[in-house]
Amino acid sequence: MLYAIGEILLVVIGILIALQVDNWNDSKNRDFLFRDSMELVLDGLKSDGKEFERISSGLTHQIKLIDLVLKHPDSLNPMERPFALHYIMWDYHGVKINTGTEYFIQNLIYNPENKRQKRLAKELADYVMWINGFQSDIDIDFNDILYQHGLARALISPYDGQDIVIPDSTFYSNDEIELASELMYSNEIINILKTIKTKSLYDLGSIESIALASDSLGATIESLYPELA
Repeated sequence: MLYAIGEILLVVIGILIALQVDNWNDSKNRDFLFRDSMELVLDGLKSDGKEFERISSGLTHQIKLIDLVLKHPDSLNPMERPFALHYIMWDYHGVKINTGTEYFIQNLIYNPENKRQKRLAKELADYVMWINGFQSDIDIDFNDILYQHGLARALISPYDGQDIVIPDSTFYSNDEIELASELMYSNEIINILKTIKTKSLYDLGSIESIALASDSLGATIESLYPELA
């Protein structure tokens, strides 16, 4: 009986050791996969940074142009005015963030026993949700409003945040140039532009907050894996 019990204990101990070794191997494998994924995520976060700069630049240019029309309309010569009005909404509707990290984060494998990995995985998932929830959009189609007033739309973007470039001085007729001047001083257009500016300022603040979160995540990853810095 003692011999049989001893044999059973040896088998049980052998199984427990095998399970422990298997769990250890699985844990090490997850650690390796997580570290490998973090290298890709870090590259994605750097790519996201360029996307944030692109959208922030567009919103900043838009806000500057709105301020120019609202506060210094006389600084625009008549020929510039129809271009200025239409290019306010040039690249605004439906702008979303094209993130380079979403795929890697959605397929992230981490060690659930590692608290730092688990916390970082959650922060990355929240980051993706934040990005997907952002859309620089507004339920005002300003270009369509201008078109309804009879002001045709030029299809070449001329504004870089500094100067208004006129790609074709013959595009707008004298009547359309005069119409643009009238619209710039109308209460309807002024109020619409104020609304658009408020939404743009909000979107710009959101982008800046997401960019800060991205930088923070990158710093956390680099502190966890200094060799990736």
